[in-house]
This record gives sequence, structure tokens and C-alpha cells, in this order.
Amino acid sequence: TAISTTQVLKGTTIYAAVTPASGYQASITVGGASHTSGNTFTITAAKEVKSTAAVINYGITYNLNGGSESTANPVTYNVTTATFTLNNPTKTGYEFLGWTGSNGTTPQTTVTITKGSTGNKTYTANWTAITNTPYKVQHWQQKLGGSVTPENDSNYTLVDTDNLQGTTDASVTPAVKNYTGFTAPSTQTVTINGDGTTIVNYYYTRNRYILTLIKGNGISTVSSSGTVSGANSNQYLYEEPVTITATVGTGYTWNKWTGSKPSDSQTYTFNMGTYAIANTATATINKVTIQYHMNGGSLATAHGETISDDGTYVLVNSSRTIHTINYGASIGTNGLSDLNNPSYINLVKEGYHLDPTNQFNTSADGSGTSYNHTTNYSAGQFANVSSASRTIVLYAKWVPNEATITIKNNNEAMLNSGINVALYQNGTVKYAYNT
Repeated sequence: TAISTTQVLKGTTIYAAVTPASGYQASITVGGASHTSGNTFTITAAKEVKSTAAVINYGITYNLNGGSESTANPVTYNVTTATFTLNNPTKTGYEFLGWTGSNGTTPQTTVTITKGSTGNKTYTANWTAITNTPYKVQHWQQKLGGSVTPENDSNYTLVDTDNLQGTTDASVTPAVKNYTGFTAPSTQTVTINGDGTTIVNYYYTRNRYILTLIKGNGISTVSSSGTVSGANSNQYLYEEPVTITATVGTGYTWNKWTGSKPSDSQTYTFNMGTYAIANTATATINKVTIQYHMNGGSLATAHGETISDDGTYVLVNSSRTIHTINYGASIGTNGLSDLNNPSYINLVKEGYHLDPTNQFNTSADGSGTSYNHTTNYSAGQFANVSSASRTIVLYAKWVPNEATITIKNNNEAMLNSGINVALYQNGTVKYAYNT
């Protein structure tokens, strides 16, 4: 639209300038040609000087610093744009402090751009890390049948979970625990995720301990076995069931296990503890124990507390045991006791005397095996003690005393006394005691 018309002389210099309203950009044309505002031109003919203005669109840039917008903010505006307030972003694990930039250096949580504002704008989101962001520390123990690797729930059992809190994106080094029988792993340093998904897994390996088995006297072999195979046959995992056994040699009887894991059982199962174990298998040598049965006799003389009797057996120091002979050994050159020895065992029986050849027999009636007091008998000559000890009772072997009667035939005297002389002849007759 023409604003005004002016007539000027040809050759006149004209100054042309335009001042646009705020938020607008003006342009000038002279005679249809673009003209820079504030410059002059010379009139050579009739010309139209025209001024136009256009609204300026300004840009808005945002630095969200890792945040995100649920509703996007405008990226342009102009003087005609209605007043609006910036949407605040969010960031997991952080608290929004506010915007800085075109609004100043102090963070503001409410930033409004009013209608009629001008100029490009820049805004930066400011955050502070949350200090109570959750994270977990899980503690796993190796199963008895589990491998050291891979570290997963097939080989390990979850035993503890620590629910902790920390500052988002901070580095933390959670502590490991001490579990009896397990070796703790090295600690890990991790960054706490703002979304609370951080999990630290610690895997504890099961310890192995040495088992030492020792053969005592009379033990042929010792052996052990566990439920988990290992590289070393004498090392077992903590809590692993272990069975130990021993075989006993000829002439011995099982006694017991002594040491770290004592037991009376020859085959014994226990769970491996937290220390090295040393056990000794022990056996006792089999032996023959010999007792003296007086077989109706009695002690002629008691010798203080050393030699006595209980009415049936000879006692030495109040015990029926007179001799003890180990498997493979002999009674000794002194042999069995002389039952006729007045200074030791002096047995007597009215009307009887001890058999001078063999004073002992394994049967009361003398029908068993006879023994004398001079032979150096071995244990095996009394009983088989290869698998167990034996007690042998030796009975005193009594022989009846005999009386010898000498008869002289005196016919006259015998006739006078009415005895049939024909019944008797000169000679001797032996009669046993009590006959």
C-alpha cells in the first residue's frame, strides 16, 4: 500500500531507511530492486520505494545432560507465539535441579517464554544424583557337586543377598563375607546404575582339606572315599561325606580309629570339616588267656595277695588269668606253672596227686588235650587265635593215690581164725584211693 507520494527533481539523492518492529525483519526495494536500508540512491526517473516486514523465527536449543522428555519442548518461536513454560525432563537416578542458560546461571525448575519475546535461546538441564539408589550384592557358595566354573546357579547356591543403597553413577566396592569352609573371591568395583538394576555377584569356592590315614600295628590297609571326585585322592571338600575303612591283619582284632575323627567303627563315614584330618587305624593283637581250674583240688598254702583261689579257679592278684600269650608268640621257656611248686601254686586233693607227666588237661575228666609244665608252647598250640582271642581253661589232672597191701599166707593162723586159706596166696595187691 502506498503510504505517500513525493515529487523530487531528477538527480536528487534520496536516503531510504526502515526500522522494523521488535521481532520482525524489514526489507526495502527501490524500483523493484533490493535496497539496503540506510543507503542512498539517485532519482533518474519515477521510482517506487517499498518497505516490507516479516516475523523472525528464533531457535531454542536444549542440552538435557542425559535426561529425556516425556513431552518435547518447542525448538522455535516468534513474537506471535503464545506464552509457554518449558517441560522439565527426567533422568533415572537423578533429581532435576532446573534449567540454566538463557534464563541465567541459577537453575530454575520453572522457565517461561512470554509472548513477544525475541532472540535465540539455549537451556541446559541440571541434575543431582540420588543418594539412595538401590543395588544388590549376592553371595553364592559352591555346591558339593558343583564345578568352580562356570559361575552359575548350576554350580553355586545363593545363600545371602545384601540390599544396599548408594549414589547414582558412583563407584562402590562391596565387601565380601567370611564363610566357614569357603574361600572368598576378590572384591569388585562397580558403578551404581540409576535404575537400580546393579547386581554384584560374589562366588565363594569350597575349600579342600587333606585326609591322612595311618596304619597302626596289625593293620593291613587303610583307604578313604568321598562323594565328589577330585584331583587329589587325599583331599576332600568342606562338608563332603568321606568314608574311611581299614583291613585287619591275621592275628589281630579291630580296635578303633584314633586322631582327629575317632570312632569305634572299622568303616566310618563323616563330613569333612575345616581342617586337615589325621586318623590312625588301631588293632589289638589276639591272645590266648589261660586259666587254671583246680578240678576239685585246693591250694595247700595261700601266698599272700598274689596267689589265692575262688573255690574253683586259681587266682593271681585276684584274677583268673594266669598266662597271656600273644598271637605268634610262645609261653616262654619256663612253660606252664608247676602246680606242685610249694612256693607258688601248690595244689592238693585228698587221695590224689597231680599227673607227673601232664599236669593239665582241657577237660575235667582228662579226655581232652594234655599239657605239661616244662614245654615252651606257642599260642597256636592252645587255640587258633588268627581271627580272635581265646580263653583256655586248663583243668588240674588228678591221679588217684594207690595203696600196696602185702599178703603173707600163714595157714595155721588163718585156719584158727576160720579163714579159708585156699583163697589167699602170697603176694601184693594195689588198691586205688577210696576203693
